Amino acid sequence: MKLQKLTIKNLASIEDAVIDFENGPLSEESLFLICGETGAGKTTILDAICLALYNETPRMDHAENEKYKDLSQTFSAKKEDVAINDSRQLMRRNTSEAWTELEFTGSNETPYTARWYVARAHRKISGAVQDVRWTLENNKSGAQLNKKNEFHFQPDWYRGIEYPKEQERGYDFNEDLYVPGYFEVDIKKGESVVFSGGVSEASTRTLKKTFEEEMEERTPRDNFQHCLINAAHQFLNKQNEESYILAGYPWFKCRARDMFIALPGLTLAIDEVAKFESVMETARKAIHDFINDEPNDLKIYEMEHPDVLLWAVWCIQQYAKMVSRDKCREKYGQLLEEIMEYLRRENHPNLFLHSNGLLYANGTEKAITWMNSTVNGHPVIPRTGYIVEINALWYNALCFVGELVGETGNNNLAETLQTLAEQTGKSFIDTFLNEYGYLLDYVDGNMMDWSVRPNMIFTVAFDYSPLDARQKKGVLDVVTKELLTPKGLRSLSPKSGGYNPNYVGPQMQRDYAYHQGTAWPWLAGFYFEAYLRIYKMSALGFIERQLIGYEDEMVSHCIGSIPELFDGNPPFKGRGAVSFAMNVAEILRVLYLLSKYNY
Repeated sequence: MKLQKLTIKNLASIEDAVIDFENGPLSEESLFLICGETGAGKTTILDAICLALYNETPRMDHAENEKYKDLSQTFSAKKEDVAINDSRQLMRRNTSEAWTELEFTGSNETPYTARWYVARAHRKISGAVQDVRWTLENNKSGAQLNKKNEFHFQPDWYRGIEYPKEQERGYDFNEDLYVPGYFEVDIKKGESVVFSGGVSEASTRTLKKTFEEEMEERTPRDNFQHCLINAAHQFLNKQNEESYILAGYPWFKCRARDMFIALPGLTLAIDEVAKFESVMETARKAIHDFINDEPNDLKIYEMEHPDVLLWAVWCIQQYAKMVSRDKCREKYGQLLEEIMEYLRRENHPNLFLHSNGLLYANGTEKAITWMNSTVNGHPVIPRTGYIVEINALWYNALCFVGELVGETGNNNLAETLQTLAEQTGKSFIDTFLNEYGYLLDYVDGNMMDWSVRPNMIFTVAFDYSPLDARQKKGVLDVVTKELLTPKGLRSLSPKSGGYNPNYVGPQMQRDYAYHQGTAWPWLAGFYFEAYLRIYKMSALGFIERQLIGYEDEMVSHCIGSIPELFDGNPPFKGRGAVSFAMNVAEILRVLYLLSKYNY
């Protein structure tokens, strides 16, 4: 703590004083001595500092149980017992008010003003002494109203506030809340008062005008789509002239995979192309630095995960579909070629192109896909080897980039990628498609994960798939029967071992349940896209009915947004982060896909 300024008024032996610790000679010394004659106010200075900070002073502690009868009624309007250690006793005789105010900088580098104030009733010397008003103000924040008002200092503490949800999750759940006072303002029937809270002072005369202007600019929240658009805007984060997509609120950063999956829905689906291009420009730098093993200070995390670059290709592919294929070639053609060459030449630290055309990744010791829950340093679901969505992404990327570079005249690379795609497609079916008509989740040598998980749905949803129409429908049917809920796709079928649908309890319990049956709305985006590919126009009514489950969320959990995940069993309660970028994005992208049918 660093003291800056102390103001004293009518306190003990000091009538009026200001001590400035930031100007000489005090500012030049780290240690100083308070000295002077008896009655000069040496102890009063210490009293003033302690009262401002703690509402008590140590020198009065010894008289804790001592009282006297106020026969002269100088302290109150009644002849009552008065505690000798009552800090109000420090107010000078024959005065109507007293205070001390201390300005200081805390250990967190935040400036504060601590105030201790006491007055007699009606500010009259004959009035009874009122209760102390004690407050601590953060000088970086402020509150203002657009109408004349009076702030009443009535500091109080609400002790032992408990948060049951935090207690359930195994976190600290008990704290004290401080309330400095309240505003009092006259208001007429039908009148509006604008309140402003911020880190800098605003002009109160223009508060109403500013409020009305901002109301005009804000996204209306009068229907389902508008609520989601408003939520989409909240994920865009700008830092140092770079643009990012936050993965969710309140605790997520910008994660590479989440960013690439969410970006088309958060921008292109709502016709905000410039925002897509701004974020992708930052992402391009991150990709370039990662591919070339160069350091950077960009705030995009988990770029090293093996599926991230493939999701980047998918993200750019949506730009080609939703904006312009020509503009895509012009803006991102070179980047796509660099990504594909980087992967094809096996330069990625954890993605290896095998002779069968499939990509192999090691996930035994570290979680490497979106199913990333970890307990005691080890992945709960050690997805390793040939991972189904990584190879679905790989096949889709080979076909898309192969066609795109062929359009630019790079026939050699186009032919190379198309040839590799044919090999990958055949190996994909041989490796993942099982006798029951669905896809294995991952395969590592003789280890095959037969769990029914939602990762197979991407193979049906993507523009390019190694599956034929009958195989796609078979996969879609299994997902519909075992994974579909009103709030998304389950991360594991109830029929599979280890099904754990309720995301509740302390951290470890929740980590084990995170991808073992909980439902994720963003997966429903790809499911609905797959459903449209199979059933086309006849799918519209079904998808509209399914979307009701997400519209219901606009008035619960986080108002106007969709939470991170839901329990996999009824009543499908929302859990996790209160607002999740991929969920909002994919539902917006579904609404965009439905709009293309012009119904």
